[in-house]
Amino acid sequence: MTTPANPTCFVHIGPHKTGSSSLKHFIRANEDELETRGLFFPRSRDRQGKRARNHQILALCDEIGPDGELRSGAVFWPEIDRVARGSRTNILISSEMFSASLSHPGRLDRILTFFEKRGYDVRMLAYVRDQPAWLNSWYVQSQKRLARPEPFEDFAEEWLREGRVEPARYLAPFLADQRCAVEVISFERAAASGLEDDFIRRCGIDDCASLTRATVRNTNAGAKTVFAARQIMERLGGSPRDDDGYGPIYRDFKIRTRELGWDRQPHIGVDEAFAAKIRARLAFSNDAFSRRHFGTSWAEVCPPRTLKRSVFTPEDATQAEMDEIEDVVSTVVKRFSRRRRKSAKA
Repeated sequence: MTTPANPTCFVHIGPHKTGSSSLKHFIRANEDELETRGLFFPRSRDRQGKRARNHQILALCDEIGPDGELRSGAVFWPEIDRVARGSRTNILISSEMFSASLSHPGRLDRILTFFEKRGYDVRMLAYVRDQPAWLNSWYVQSQKRLARPEPFEDFAEEWLREGRVEPARYLAPFLADQRCAVEVISFERAAASGLEDDFIRRCGIDDCASLTRATVRNTNAGAKTVFAARQIMERLGGSPRDDDGYGPIYRDFKIRTRELGWDRQPHIGVDEAFAAKIRARLAFSNDAFSRRHFGTSWAEVCPPRTLKRSVFTPEDATQAEMDEIEDVVSTVVKRFSRRRRKSAKA
């Protein structure tokens, strides 16, 4: 590996559902070893010493002024500042939220100015993947988290219209800024060769053999889970994400569905016919982007997955299955309803 003239901050910008959870657990399992090899992964602890769940807080950039200097009272960025000023150690910050968060006006500029003033190059690491399967994964997550009470078709249409899974659009702010390099990575290719090893080599760590392997995977929540989540949101009249006590109730819901084995049958809300329509709609943009960044067609970079629709249908279920789902749904609805009544009285 050729040593660059300047140290580098690698900014893994996701997006969602491209292995970010697996990478986070892998990096955390090896952060001490990676640091000895010259790659610092910030711990991001608050004033109480509690570690942040991820680096999403860094993307707000409210601790960095337009001049690239830290503002008074900064909590999360000072540890990065100390490393950047005190050594030539490479730095890795990572969040699946960065691709969206850093697109807000001024945020990317502040991060780039911060590192530029400290003599660092910045390299964005961004994944792309086959959109039909990607949309399905994103949809399942939104339903599991009780976030969006809508059918898959409506969800897919909104996100296609807004360009959230179209690389030429969601990566545009990063590609347009000459102060950072953007390394575009095929999720399918990386996953086939070993996602964690592929990623960490891009961060300058060539020897991966001795690194601890992460076992955590953010799997498909399952067809029954999606059905139950839709029932919960329907009975509550919408998403309870903003409700007081959402976190513990959602966590228990997630644990319970896993204990029941609902993730054994994945939810796939898109069939081959709909997948073909999505690919046709994005074909021109995808191919132009792929040939620019990979020198080959999109189909070579992100091979299309064969998709067979798999959803839970009450008509095909046994009474025992329906009773099991009703028990979970009614428990969650009752807990949220009690919380709402308590909040209304307060």
